[in-house]
Amino acid sequence: MRAILKDDLVLGFGEGDIAGPEVPAALVGVPAARLRFVGGQLVDVSGRTEWWLDDAGFLRAVQADPTWPPVICAWDAETVHDGAAWRLKSAAETLTPRIKAECRRRIFDEVNETAQINLAAAAGGGLLDADDLTAYRSGLVWIADMRERCQTLIVAANPNYRDDGEWPAIPTDAAALASRF
Repeated sequence: MRAILKDDLVLGFGEGDIAGPEVPAALVGVPAARLRFVGGQLVDVSGRTEWWLDDAGFLRAVQADPTWPPVICAWDAETVHDGAAWRLKSAAETLTPRIKAECRRRIFDEVNETAQINLAAAAGGGLLDADDLTAYRSGLVWIADMRERCQTLIVAANPNYRDDGEWPAIPTDAAALASRF
């Protein structure tokens, strides 16, 4: 297997009549994005933190252009073009979509979309008894609390957003009601 290169970047792998260095056995299975061609050999850059940010937003291990600014980050840091130049995404920019997705996942794990629609219809149609209506309202408050906590985690750029302790627990009555729908 050979590496397909663009300067120090490894774009992919191929077999057969392909120009590019052989991939050493120790690097087979390592994603192309985590490899660079430095000093005439392929290297795993997972531990590297010193880079140059090229004019296309790629992290380079070799500064081929003196206009590329140096950056300190992990190999898989995300970049963004801010209208004038490429830069590293801030922690908040990187975490915001992940935290929102975690909030959504947690809500749907407890009350999936179908259950939410059916519960809203039952409540709107007057089909819930007093206890169920209390549980339904409890669930709505919990969803509001989840959304509020989501915003708090985003503002704090909290890297621990996947921890159960960071999120409010669904009330028992709301969970029981949702399980029936």
